[in-house]
Amino acid sequence: MGLKEEQKLKTKYLLATEEFDGIQIVKLTTDNIARVEAMIMTDSGYAKSGDVNACPTYKKNGDEDYSGSTAYWMTELKRALESKNTSNLRNIVNHAVVAVDKENSTHINSDGVGREQLTDRIMARAQSLKEILSNVDSGLTFIEELAEITTGVDEEHKARTNLSFASKFAHYACFYLFEEDDPRRDNFSIYDNVLNKALPIYIKKYNLASYDPDSYSSYYKCIGDIIKSSGEDLSRNGFDHLIWYYYKARLDSIKLKKEKASPVLKVKENKHVASETFSTQDAYEYILYLKEAAKANGKTEITIKALDIARHFKRYDRIVPMCGAMRKAMNPGDVIIHTPPKGNSTTLEIKYMLNAYF
Repeated sequence: MGLKEEQKLKTKYLLATEEFDGIQIVKLTTDNIARVEAMIMTDSGYAKSGDVNACPTYKKNGDEDYSGSTAYWMTELKRALESKNTSNLRNIVNHAVVAVDKENSTHINSDGVGREQLTDRIMARAQSLKEILSNVDSGLTFIEELAEITTGVDEEHKARTNLSFASKFAHYACFYLFEEDDPRRDNFSIYDNVLNKALPIYIKKYNLASYDPDSYSSYYKCIGDIIKSSGEDLSRNGFDHLIWYYYKARLDSIKLKKEKASPVLKVKENKHVASETFSTQDAYEYILYLKEAAKANGKTEITIKALDIARHFKRYDRIVPMCGAMRKAMNPGDVIIHTPPKGNSTTLEIKYMLNAYF
C-alpha cells in the first residue's frame, strides 16, 4: 500500500461530524468517543498519566526527579483509605495534588500557596473522601469548597480560585477509588476552558437553557442535559474527552450565528457594581436587585450563592458580610440550601421565594 492509498484510507477513521448552524461539529456518539479514547491511549504524551505503576523516580543525590503519575498516587490513596493506614496519608494526598496539577497544567501554585493549601483542604476530608464522592450532591459541594479562593498569599503573588483543578481532582479520584464496573467512577465532569467554549454549540443544537460558566453545579447540570439530549449512552468522561479533543484547536475559528435576544421585562438598572469600597448594605441591595429582576421575569424563586456575590463585586475578602447580607435578605419560607462548616464561605446557598413576601 502506497502513500495515496494510505491517505485515502485514513478518512475511514476520522471522527463523524455534522453541519450545524453553518459549522462542522463533532457528533456525540459512542463510536466517536471510542476513537478518541484510543487516540489518547496511544499518545505518548498522555500514556504515563494513566500508568498505575508510574511511581516516583529519584536522582543520584536523592532529589525527586519524577514525582509519580496521577494514576499511581490515586491508587496509593485507595490502598491507604481501604487499609485505614493514615500514617503516610498527607504525603500521598500531596503527591496526588502535584500529579493532577502537573499533568493538567492547572498552575495551582502560581499564587505561592496553592499546592499546600489545597492539600490541607483535601486532608480535612481525606478519611471520608470516598463517601463524599459517592454522592453527587456532597461531591459538588466538595469541588466548590476545594475551588474557593486561596488565602494568606503574599504581596508578590495573587490569590486565585481553582475550579479546574478541583473538578479534575474529584474526577480522577472517582476514577481510581471506585472499581471498574462501579458507576460512581463517572460521577463528575472535568471543568475545562475548551468545554466551556464548546458547550454553547450543543446548548443551541438541543435548545437547552444556558448555564453559569462560573458555577460548577450549573456546568455539571448542563453537561448532563446535553448528554441526555444526545440520545446516546455517553459517559461524562467520554463526553469530556471527545469535546476537548475535537475542539481544542478549532474553537477560535468557530462562531455560532447570533440569535435575536428574547425580550425580558425591565427592572431598574443594576447600580451595584464592583468597586474598591464595599459594605454589607452593598451586598444586601444587590440581592434585592437580583430578586426584583427574577420576579419581573416571571420567576417564583431564585437561588443565590455567596460565590455569585463575591464574583460580582470582585471582593473575595468580604465573604462574611456577604453571608450576613444573604441571611438579612431572607423572609419566611426562604430556605438555606447549604450552610458551610464554618458558617460563612462562598458556598453558602439560599433559595429565596418571590411571591408571598417580596
